[in-house]
Amino acid sequence: MKKISIVFLCMTFLFATMTESVFANKIIAPATKQAKGKGFSLEIPVDWVAKSASDGAIAFTKANNLYVGKVELLGYTKGQSDSSLLPNYGTASNVKTVKELALPAIQATVTYKPDPAKKTQVSDLHYILKDEAHKIAYDLVFRSSAVAESSALNVAKSFKLSNPVSFSLKSGQKEMVTRSKEGITEKVEVIPYTLNPSGISFKLDTVFNAPSVDTGNKKVTFTKPIGAKSSLIISLQVLDGTKLDQVMTALNSEFTKAGYKKTGKVDLNEKGSLPATLVNFSSKTSYAGYTLYPLDKGFLVIKHVYPLDAGDGAGSMLNSLRASLKL
Repeated sequence: MKKISIVFLCMTFLFATMTESVFANKIIAPATKQAKGKGFSLEIPVDWVAKSASDGAIAFTKANNLYVGKVELLGYTKGQSDSSLLPNYGTASNVKTVKELALPAIQATVTYKPDPAKKTQVSDLHYILKDEAHKIAYDLVFRSSAVAESSALNVAKSFKLSNPVSFSLKSGQKEMVTRSKEGITEKVEVIPYTLNPSGISFKLDTVFNAPSVDTGNKKVTFTKPIGAKSSLIISLQVLDGTKLDQVMTALNSEFTKAGYKKTGKVDLNEKGSLPATLVNFSSKTSYAGYTLYPLDKGFLVIKHVYPLDAGDGAGSMLNSLRASLKL
């Protein structure tokens, strides 16, 4: 009788231990760790490696440097369409609103070819969180072949704002560059600038007045007086999540309404330069135009206006600016 009782007790203890273990396995969440970007943090699986970039973005990898996803910062304004926030490459599907995240958000799957010359396609799951107050959207991207949708959603749910990153202009130390102006080589003093959080950098002559920074529209404007009533005006603006034809239509309309006539369009694809589209305009008193540089999502727009009598000097400054540009 004692032997039976002892066996029964042992079996009961073993069953209880196994039952506790089984239920414990069901309720213990996978281990995570915190990853931080500029203005936000989130929880990622412990086997992911997070690498931060200077613009506030984060890239995620696993063992053997396997890419699993990233977080990118986009410009965002109230009323901006959801479609304009999606990548301007590939095909978006299953676009829908997500209500269980820290900010108003959309979810979408984007399928594309990393190499247009090959047939291989990849799919990324996007959770795009919209922060209207700070005019920023956070694009959480997960490679579908490497991350289950449930895991991606858990990471997205852990997203928290800390100190949001806003558009800003950073200037560096003055330096001398060599430039050819009207057939004469000369040394010119310039200032290096960086647009944050995008990290776009360029150099511009010191002869310009202090730049005007429009944080809301992510735009900086430089002005150089020419004579008593005229000026050379150059502006740089980051436009996120927009289509090429839409941008060009809006810009063409802007210059036309200001009294300018279109005089030509040039595709800038020379060796050693960044691919861009230059559109020129003119009026009875001024030259004007814009240059569009494609970004991963959207464009950098450089506008210029200067009087007809500014000569090759204005054109030389613009060419030097474009040559110094790093996206």
